[in-house]
Amino acid sequence: MAALKKITQRSLQALETKNKLDSIALTLFTKHGFDKVTVDEITHYAGVSKGTFYNYFSAKDEVLLEQFNKIDNHYEQVLRRLKNGESAGGRMLAFVDAMCEYCNDIWGLSLMKVVYANQISLGKRSEMLLKKDRLFYKILADIIEQGRRDGEFTTELSAEEQVYLFARNARSILYEWCLHDGSLDLKETGRKVFQLTLRIISARD
Repeated sequence: MAALKKITQRSLQALETKNKLDSIALTLFTKHGFDKVTVDEITHYAGVSKGTFYNYFSAKDEVLLEQFNKIDNHYEQVLRRLKNGESAGGRMLAFVDAMCEYCNDIWGLSLMKVVYANQISLGKRSEMLLKKDRLFYKILADIIEQGRRDGEFTTELSAEEQVYLFARNARSILYEWCLHDGSLDLKETGRKVFQLTLRIISARD
């Protein structure tokens, strides 16, 4: 029992250290820009060694990757809470609501700008937004599969085309929000764009 308690305490301390590094890194990225922040600065403000940083993250980019994992897990949790029998269209609108609320209320505009600037600057090395095995794409694929199976979505477009139609619209909504410096109502804009997209792929028109 004592050994188990020791392991648990060690795990909690490790989680606290990782969360602290994560929080400080994001604060610095938001304030100064991703490219201008060094690992040395992150560890300095966190009060830990550089080696400690690399125990949790292989590079600065991985701090941002962690945020994508968090938001994707948020999408999954939101969709799991929906009532059984929810239509594919209803699930898709719940998805875009979750995306817009998370980006507006938890990430915030400044961090969203950092994310997009980082991904654009990476060029061909960009991974986070386009990574095909990301949970984000799997969630969209699951919704599309349901819609096609239930006769709600057209089969004139392939399932892959429909997934990437929604994925690209999701990115465009957030990018436009950044371009307008947050003056758009993100949730309202997201709903309108996805409602229009659902009409485009509807099998019932």
